[in-house]
Amino acid sequence: MAGLVGVDGPDVREGGGDTGGHLLDGTAPPVLGGAQADLVLLRAATADGSAWLAVDTADLTVRPHESADPTRPTAEVTARARHVPATRALALDTALVHDLAAVLFAADACGTAARAVETAAEHARTREQFGRPIGQFQGVKHLCADMLVRLEQARALSWDAARAHDDEARSLTAALAAATALDTAFTCAKDCIQILGGTGFTWEHDAHLLLRRALVARQLLGTGDRHRLAAVRHAADGVRRGLRLDLPPEADPYR
Repeated sequence: MAGLVGVDGPDVREGGGDTGGHLLDGTAPPVLGGAQADLVLLRAATADGSAWLAVDTADLTVRPHESADPTRPTAEVTARARHVPATRALALDTALVHDLAAVLFAADACGTAARAVETAAEHARTREQFGRPIGQFQGVKHLCADMLVRLEQARALSWDAARAHDDEARSLTAALAAATALDTAFTCAKDCIQILGGTGFTWEHDAHLLLRRALVARQLLGTGDRHRLAAVRHAADGVRRGLRLDLPPEADPYR
């Protein structure tokens, strides 16, 4: 099994060495599945920028985190003057790795948000107060509608980012997807608990798992503000994403 280092920064640094390869010394950001993996992929700072290295966990110190999200285990991975052969260096584009992580986390966040919307809507349909389903009350109805709108926006941006993998606007679309989807997952999970009422605050209900997953995703990949700033910088550099929809003839009356 392989684990993947968090993409926030190259905290594992290359040390000097005369034998070729890399001498790692330092602690990496949280590594997904690090405690369960036999091999981890680490980003190391080098004199020329950075390098991606495949390292056996047997050669590292791995300490599992007591994560807020029990569905996605992470670990602290530390290297102490550990030599890694040059054959373990991978020719990866760091910008591409960041963009792929953003798109994958965005898709995962959409799944979290979708589950929150489904849970909230089902509860609003079946839970009754004052002789009526609570979904008929304006406050609950509008909250569910807002959750669905946010989810569909996040889905659209995530699909577009996935389609733009070979487009010059790849980084822009990835940043927009992450900025929207990560915040959507958190907001929808929070609103789901609000609609569930007291039930949503119990350990027995899964709603808290959705909120935990959304929170930890933002810790691993960065907050929505960080990705919005990245999108602004790409736009300021002149990056544009042209969109065109080919609608069928029967759509003309609705244009």
